[in-house]
Formats: sequence, structure tokens, C-alpha cells
Amino acid sequence: MLEAAPDAMLAIDREGKIEVVNQQVERLFGYSREELLGLKIEVLIPARYANVHVGHRSKFFADPLTRPMGFGLELAGRRKDGSEFPVDISLSSVVSKLGPLVVAAIRDITERRRVEDRALSLQQELREKAALVDLAHDAILVLDPADGTIRYWNQGAEALYQYSATEAIGRIGGDLLKRVAPTSFRELVARATEADHWDGRLQHTTKGGDKLVVESRWAILRDEAGGPTGILEVNRDITARLRAEDSLQEANELLEARIDELESFSSSVSHDLRTPLRAINGFVDVLVEEAPDQLNAEALDALAEIRGNAIRMGQLIDDLLAFARLGMHDLEKRDVDMFHLAKRTSEALMKLADGRPIDLTIGQMPRCHGDPSLLEHVWTNLLANAIKFTAGRLPAVITAGAEEHDGRTVYFVRDNGVGFNMAHAGKLFGVFQRLHASDEFEGTGVGLATVMRICNRHGGTAWAEATLNEGATFYFTVVGGTHR
Repeated sequence: MLEAAPDAMLAIDREGKIEVVNQQVERLFGYSREELLGLKIEVLIPARYANVHVGHRSKFFADPLTRPMGFGLELAGRRKDGSEFPVDISLSSVVSKLGPLVVAAIRDITERRRVEDRALSLQQELREKAALVDLAHDAILVLDPADGTIRYWNQGAEALYQYSATEAIGRIGGDLLKRVAPTSFRELVARATEADHWDGRLQHTTKGGDKLVVESRWAILRDEAGGPTGILEVNRDITARLRAEDSLQEANELLEARIDELESFSSSVSHDLRTPLRAINGFVDVLVEEAPDQLNAEALDALAEIRGNAIRMGQLIDDLLAFARLGMHDLEKRDVDMFHLAKRTSEALMKLADGRPIDLTIGQMPRCHGDPSLLEHVWTNLLANAIKFTAGRLPAVITAGAEEHDGRTVYFVRDNGVGFNMAHAGKLFGVFQRLHASDEFEGTGVGLATVMRICNRHGGTAWAEATLNEGATFYFTVVGGTHR
């Protein structure tokens, strides 16, 4: 019977000597039967427990009841090679011709312990995952695929729908949330089952009666055979986002309408204002050409003043229309060589300097990413201003270039012209703002406003520093400037 037992079986006498062993003991501990017979049982026990065990076996002989050994303790056996392994031991007593013996049934539980440890690890992992799911802001549910009964309800669902898990679990999800879907629950399950998931938008109603639109994703949970066991439903509230998108769409439509109105107004202004100006110039020409003998010098001067003002008015109309149209069209951004752009612009402007001596230097500068045609307007306005306001300086000195300020590229145009009082610097970039009289320096007062708007559209800005009668420096930035 001992030899046929699946466990290792041995018997010891009152002195602790091994009197009987079966073949399972030999296999388990690595000793032969002959080596074990007559040895103390402590040879099979880890050394750290051996001394204590002597007292335990004496107590058992005093009260020999059948029972498991060391209930609630972790027991271990020691093989002949010194290695240890976990064991369960059951004890019983028998009376033989050798006297009273204690019979121990020993079972190696290494595999069972491994499975238990793995189970504990999985339980901990599941607890951690459940904690993460509960921390998620999204509403996460698990539904029965047969009828949609709610089997799981996380804290995100509680926060979104205002139902507690106790209130929700066991209810039909579609009924509880008053689900409005593109098709029936069965069809949604069928689609999710076929593709392993379904994505779409649903309308739900909270406990308080608020209607929500959610982005919903359903994933099928399956058993080992591949059959559906549950539906994992993850819902994200997009109600506020949809409202914002609707508001943005309305704003875009309104903006497009305003742009159309502005285009129409610009066209009307261009036509309606230029028509009388052309008439004024025409009548001036008629008077000068057809009645020269009837006009004295004072009258001719007055007509010249009228023609000059009409020309300035035409230029002002052109500048205003160009300024208004700056915000109407998308930027056509690309890589821009700012050095060559400024160089080309300065060469074109120098032809308008009436041959006066100007020391104009274009320094090397970083490239940028922007709309080249608009950036050319910036250089044109700033360089033209520098040429204009250095009139009377011998020589006029103008420098264009770039500097690094706080890690960003700043482009500049510097001159030794008349400058201005910094107390009025805040007015420079407004429409029609001029710090010098028109009889001193020509201009419409729109150029610097145009510079600021172009820079703003490129994510940058413009500013100026000056000293009266000692020159000025105009700076500007654009987002996308790069280092050399």
C-alpha cells in the first residue's frame, strides 16, 4: 500500500529515526532507501528548522492525533543535494511490532505554489487595472451581449451620467441612458462582433435629464472558444466640442459674409471716390490748357495745389484699399531669403532717391517662413520711410539687417534721419497717424499700419526706437525666423 501511494510516505520511531520509506520518498528527496533507513528525520528538513522540529515530534508522540503538520505555516523539504522545495505534510500514528510510529505523507507542492503565486499576481494586476479604469475620465461600461444588461460601471460613468454603480449595474444600458443610436442594439452588437469593435456617436441622457452626445467605442470580450462574453463600451462626452464647432462654423460663415461685404464696399469706394477725383483732375487740365491767358500766377498755383491734393487722395485710396485687403486672403507661406528680398527692394527704391547721396547697407540676415509678397511690402515701407526721412542728411546713412533678441530673430531698418519724439511712439503704427507734417514729408499715414498688420498676420509684431533729429530704428519680427 505504501509503495502504491502517490505521495512520499515514511514512518519514524519515537527517537526520530526513519524506519519505513516508499519509492516516492527516494524520487522526491534523491536518497536511496538504504541511505535513509536509520537516519534521523531531520536530514530531510532544512537546517534552520531542524532543532525546532525535534521538539515538535516529541509533542506529537505525546498526543498522536491524525492532522496536517504545521497548519498555516510554510513547510519545506530538503533534498540530498541541499535544494529545498515547498511541501504539505499530513501526520498519523500507528502501533507496530517496533513500537509506536508516526507516519508522514509528504506532497511536493511546487507546482501548486507556482499556480497560487501566479493567481495572486493576476489578482493584483486585475486590481491595478480596475483602479486605472476607475481613474479614467471616460465612462467605461461592460454590457451583456445578449440584452445589454450593465455588468460593470466605472467612476467615469458615475461622473458623466450621475448614476452610481449600485444604481446602474443590473439595468439595461439602453433603457437607463435612453440611448439614441444609428441602429438597434442587436445590429450594433452584430457589427461589433463581426469587426471586433464598433465606433460611432450616441446620444445619452443623464440622471438629471441632460442630453449628451458621446463618441462611443464598443469592443467584444470573448471566451477561449472565441464566443462573445461581454461588450466593453467606452464613451467620451463631446457635447461641448460639438457646440464649439457649431459656434466656430457660425463665426466662419459670418466672417465670410463680412469679407464679402468689405470686398463690395472696397470696390464701391474704389469706383465712387476715384470718379470725382478723375473729374477734378480733368477740369484742372481743361482750365490750364484752354484758358491759360485768363489765369494769373495765383490761380495757376491754386490749380496746381488742387491737382496735388487729388493725386494724394488717389494714393490714400489705394493705400487704404490695400490695407483693408490684407486680412482677406490666406497667407502663401514658403521659405523666404530675407537678405535678397531686402536687397532687391532697396535697389528699386534707390532709383527714386533723386540721385542724392545715400549710404545704404543691407547686412546678412536669417531666412524665414512667410508670404514673400507681403514681406516685400514691409521692407518697401520701412526702407522708403528711411529714404524719405533722411532727406537733407549729407550723407544719409541707412542700414538694414537682423539681430538676436532673447533667442528670436529681429529684423531692422536704421537711419540717421529726423527721428521722432518717443513720447509719441505708440501712435506710429495706427492708420493716418503721422508725426511730421505732410508739407515736410509726403505720405498718407497708412504705410506703418500696413507693416504692423503684415507682421501680426505672420505671428510677429513691429516697434520703433528713435531720438528726435538723431535718427530712428524700426524693428519687426515674424514667427518662423531661422538662424544662419
